[in-house]
Amino acid sequence: MNWEPKPGKRFGLRTGTYTDSAGTPLPKPVVKVLSPLKWVGGKRKLAPIILDHALPPTRLVEPFAGSMSFTAAFADRHPGVPMYVSDALPALVDLYQRLADAQSEIHSMLRDLATAYERRNKADRKKWYYELREAYTLGFDDPDTEAAVLFAMLRTCYNGMFRTNRKTGRFDTPAGFMEAKTMYDPDKVEAFGEMIRGLARLVCRDYRNSIGDVAPGSLVYLDPPYKGTYDGYCGKVGFDQTGLAPFIRECMKRGARQVIMSQSYEPQYWHETLPEATQVPLERREGVNRNVAEVGRPIVKELLLIVERR
Repeated sequence: MNWEPKPGKRFGLRTGTYTDSAGTPLPKPVVKVLSPLKWVGGKRKLAPIILDHALPPTRLVEPFAGSMSFTAAFADRHPGVPMYVSDALPALVDLYQRLADAQSEIHSMLRDLATAYERRNKADRKKWYYELREAYTLGFDDPDTEAAVLFAMLRTCYNGMFRTNRKTGRFDTPAGFMEAKTMYDPDKVEAFGEMIRGLARLVCRDYRNSIGDVAPGSLVYLDPPYKGTYDGYCGKVGFDQTGLAPFIRECMKRGARQVIMSQSYEPQYWHETLPEATQVPLERREGVNRNVAEVGRPIVKELLLIVERR
């Protein structure tokens, strides 16, 4: 008999209602600052629910930044609490650092790219996207230009997937549906940049090297590539899931108050691998579906694994 977790709070994505485990409607959470990036597996909708399971921390340590949707939700929920954020993707961290720089040329470049996007029809937008991608593959002498083009591609690529070629290491995600009216909202990007400026630290590094930021009372939130899904990590083949449990235990040894990890719905595996964790099932709408126009995005389960100091 397979081990199954007990139900917890969930977000009914099909109806857009936030309910408890008994199905009782609860007020829908609102986050003031949202990530401007599309990102496969992003936590824009789930972040407030994940934070409902978090104990009040002295700091946040988040070594898988991704779209920084969780970071933004945490900043809104816990203003003034230091946030130590990192990711192993150099281009992504560089983009965030430039968005945070109010003097960077990236902002005027994004306005120009948005104008180029908006004046094209759907078919021409796809052609434009592939021209951008080819230019990005060849590389730019100016780092602001490279970051701006990456932003534009992440806004217009297929499902916000940051996929890199395993041989070249360069971005190779295909074009998306190109249906959005615009790819750049200056007010949202500025609010997001202001949030980044408030971080205690934003660096590029492997998640294991963030252990030095863990201090007594920390909340460590992990959102790694999921087990059993596409797990390419920084152009490498496969992400080593076996390192996560030892990392979580080391965080607790260093005084973390709580470690929360998002993962695919593999309750038996995680019960055996991390038996000290409380498992909370959540529902979300699938982010990657080739036939989305015909069948819609299916509802899938995932897990929160919670280890906390008692």
